[in-house]
Amino acid sequence: MTLNSYYDTVKTDGWKKEEIERLSRFCFPMMAIDMDKVTEETIPEILIRLKLLEKIGRSIFTKPIVDEAMYDLLKSYIGLTTNVGRKTRHQFLSRHAKGLSRDVEYAVDKFVQEKKSIAPDLN
Repeated sequence: MTLNSYYDTVKTDGWKKEEIERLSRFCFPMMAIDMDKVTEETIPEILIRLKLLEKIGRSIFTKPIVDEAMYDLLKSYIGLTTNVGRKTRHQFLSRHAKGLSRDVEYAVDKFVQEKKSIAPDLN
């Protein structure tokens, strides 16, 4: 299934082409946080989830989130909807915790295998 964003109800009067393109691509961060739309009511949850990803080192942005700037951006994106399946915060956290756990397990397994190949057990 393709990822879609719908922004015909977002107030984009006077926006530059680049700003509208950025808006249309915001479906990708929404997919990362399992949220389907930007409304006045969902802005706090969107901010929480973005900050949670940042806190566990899985931010989808290249720079740290500045709360006020992100809040203002989200306010300007009110009306954006996507075809992302919305999940509860618990489901969202569970998905990312499982991914983090797999990453740590892989790193430890790799480390142990390297240690065994360097210094085989003499028993």
